[in-house]
Amino acid sequence: RFLGAAFDPAERRFRNFRGADKGWSRSDPSEDSQGRALLTLGRRDEALARSAVLAAGDDAPARLSHAWMLAGLGQREAAAALFGELRREGPVAREALEALGLMAIDDRRYDDALLVFGELAREPRGAEGVAWHFGRIAEQRGDRLLALQHYQRAVTGPRAVAAQLRARRLWRELGLPERAELQIDEFLAATTGSTAEVVAGVASQLTEEGRAREAVQLLDRALRYLPDGDLLFTRALVNEKLGRLPAAIADLRALVARRPGNPDAANALGYTLVDHGQQLREGHELIERALAARPDSVAIQDSKGWALVRLGRVADG
Repeated sequence: RFLGAAFDPAERRFRNFRGADKGWSRSDPSEDSQGRALLTLGRRDEALARSAVLAAGDDAPARLSHAWMLAGLGQREAAAALFGELRREGPVAREALEALGLMAIDDRRYDDALLVFGELAREPRGAEGVAWHFGRIAEQRGDRLLALQHYQRAVTGPRAVAAQLRARRLWRELGLPERAELQIDEFLAATTGSTAEVVAGVASQLTEEGRAREAVQLLDRALRYLPDGDLLFTRALVNEKLGRLPAAIADLRALVARRPGNPDAANALGYTLVDHGQQLREGHELIERALAARPDSVAIQDSKGWALVRLGRVADG
């Protein structure tokens, strides 16, 4: 579900590394980390209370984060009300409006979702990404051909690659694997700079289809010709799923060596070490280093919260 993904630490780790983290401001990052650690421990009321304190002022990003927490914890009416207020506040208006659309999709209120995303499409540059949402709605309504039409139109904007990869999956589901590969080839021929992201996406799809070994082989070939940090990170994730933890950690260490000052790389390695109980102190130090470089990153705050849990130091948040 869309809303559940907002609180998946692995999803946050991936989105943060790929540059999708918004970098929203927090007045007290350490307090927010403790709140996320409390969520991990199932102490939801305490976590929600901390989030409410952070959202009590005029900090629109903090209020948006609180609205997402409300939604993730099942308080959907309160979340929708707060998103409704925030859709009129400049810094987060678009994100809040999009959240309302995602909630409508999540609730299968597809006509309401179409109205929301239609409003987004009328904004400056709003059409970017809206084709993706229209495709998702058509797909969930069972109209795969209409969904394909929408996805194929999404050739620019932040969700273009995701839309093309989704189209690839649908062509395969329709029994047309050759058309699926042609879809990707045509997109790559018409765009520049997306090859690594597309390869990573195809590898992820192969992994989801139970073909993780093929995914690693694809990534191995790509890395011979295209030494790319995103591909290293994706191969680490796939190897992690295959239970090849040493190989995954080796790729992440290579990534940190390649990008020594990059907080996202440090966070990815630190989170993996902590999550698997490997070198907990080193993992925590890497996360602390990442947080010092980017104290307002929600994803890195998640990692710190989990590290505190693993170290038995929740009260230190």
